[in-house]
Amino acid sequence: MGDEPETPKALSQHEPHRSNPEFPHWGRDELDHSHAIFAIAAHLHSLALEHWTPRMVRWLSFYDGIERWVDPGQEPCLCVRDLLATYVLRFSGADRPRKANAGQLKQCIIDDLLRLDFLRYRAYWSRRMSQDGNTLVWVPLQQSWLSFVELARPGDELMVYLTDCRITPPLETHRVFLNLE
Repeated sequence: MGDEPETPKALSQHEPHRSNPEFPHWGRDELDHSHAIFAIAAHLHSLALEHWTPRMVRWLSFYDGIERWVDPGQEPCLCVRDLLATYVLRFSGADRPRKANAGQLKQCIIDDLLRLDFLRYRAYWSRRMSQDGNTLVWVPLQQSWLSFVELARPGDELMVYLTDCRITPPLETHRVFLNLE
């Protein structure tokens, strides 16, 4: 009775994904963070939106590196990969989007992207626990996360937090960026 193993599904619902560290995987698989960007490209291809891949990758590049600072489940590439996977599942088989519907589908995806929580993360470098005139504030779409973290001055502390108010840049700015060709 107590010797029966739990089903993998029950375990995977409540534990973070762990890649197989043994040969031949060496810690890599299709669900790991490093593979997410390739899955995003594949999902966009499946949705007949492959022309949008460079813009999507550019948008995500502003958030590259923040995954170590956000709450579990808020990693930008993983969130986008999982969101696109839901669209791929919805349009599997005969329901594959046609080029005529690609623009409408893209707008639906953008609407969903703008609801992702990782867009609400804010960060700043400061010598105090609050923002003042010497604070260096991260503004995604103007500066990548990785270039922002390089700006630390001696004595600065990095403050990263999730906000419910005033998303910077505004969501409409993200929409415009994602719609550029």
